[in-house]
Amino acid sequence: MKLSEIIALITGIFALVTAIAKLLKTVFSIRNLRRDQHKIGADQQRIGLILSDPDDPQALEARAKLGKPDPSPVKKWAVRNLADNPYNMGPKKWERCLYDLGYVDGVKHELAFESDGKLRYQ
Repeated sequence: MKLSEIIALITGIFALVTAIAKLLKTVFSIRNLRRDQHKIGADQQRIGLILSDPDDPQALEARAKLGKPDPSPVKKWAVRNLADNPYNMGPKKWERCLYDLGYVDGVKHELAFESDGKLRYQ
């Protein structure tokens, strides 16, 4: 075997290994995406159950299975309740937001509003 053939063979093997690595990365990404889609669907069902009847035993069980909240519903909650900043609304408002969204750490605090109708920092 000539040196040029050996170099070509090594280059081909390297290209093949690189392609396999990229393929494996894609396969794992697709698998993770499918897992995440399934989790999102399950979380949406839990949130729907909680919103329909928060005191139902199944809703309480669903609330316990939810993890950290997705930022999108938190932002929507903040807009709906006229909070100035969804990222800094105070610990009581945060706990109330979690409660309204059906998360385990949520607490049903009464919301206090300013005279202009905006939610007070609590």
